[in-house]
Amino acid sequence: MTEKGLRTLGGAQLWNDVRAWRGYRVQSFAPAPAKHRLLSPRNVALLTGTRAACVAAFDERMANLPQDVERELVVLLHGLGRTSRSLSLLRRRLREAGYATLALDYASTRGDVHEHAARVAEVLSALPPRAATSFVTHSLGGIVTRWLLSEHASEVAHLHPRRVFMIAPPSQGASLAARLDSRSFRAVFGPAGQRMARAHRGDQAATPPVPTLPFGIVAGTQRGGRGLNPLIDGDDDGVVAVREAMLPGAALFALVESPHTFIMNHPETVAHCLHFLAPSAPDAPDTHPL
Repeated sequence: MTEKGLRTLGGAQLWNDVRAWRGYRVQSFAPAPAKHRLLSPRNVALLTGTRAACVAAFDERMANLPQDVERELVVLLHGLGRTSRSLSLLRRRLREAGYATLALDYASTRGDVHEHAARVAEVLSALPPRAATSFVTHSLGGIVTRWLLSEHASEVAHLHPRRVFMIAPPSQGASLAARLDSRSFRAVFGPAGQRMARAHRGDQAATPPVPTLPFGIVAGTQRGGRGLNPLIDGDDDGVVAVREAMLPGAALFALVESPHTFIMNHPETVAHCLHFLAPSAPDAPDTHPL
């Protein structure tokens, strides 16, 4: 066990959060899961060593920090190949609106969605009870959240999950993943990318259950419905088709003219998110003509 003071990148695609709060994080190294570290809010490695040592150091710091349990918590989950930093603007807007926020990192290209869901469940299970918790996700983060709520409901029940807001989720799998599915694609995007290809081909085992919580969806579109990617049939955001983002039972379904990579930062997406999470927002399925 050694003390560290080195600035890191925060774990981009190589580290999974094990504990997280107030910017402090314990992470495990995806290629060698026994290796752990404790990061500061500025992504400085304060400690490297065993899981037990890093968790103990994390708990010691948490004992002196407010848990902020009186506010609703919003958990943010990034998409495939991204990091929690991709949701920084949306997280800031949520905090300005009065929510407590927790943006998690997971090595999305190094593991299956079931593994990612289990890791997220581990982080959330260590949090103190809350009156309400909602989830805001981008792309693959929505699929991870659906598996989380299906397979790990008991582990997050103390947080009282309330709503799920999914931005450009491949709800029906992704035709682009199916079209590009090859040895090189699998090497880059890993098991999670392969699962999106299988879900598009109709593999029910690759498709998570529809959330039982009220959920909303924003999908990316191109003006005139032409789509951005010629490899995808119909309207799309360059990665996910509009029809692939749709999911029966959504309390909100909206289109935002934006490419997949930046849709979470679009002002209309932020507005839809804040509106959907508001206590006065409807729970019933949307009657969107699509």
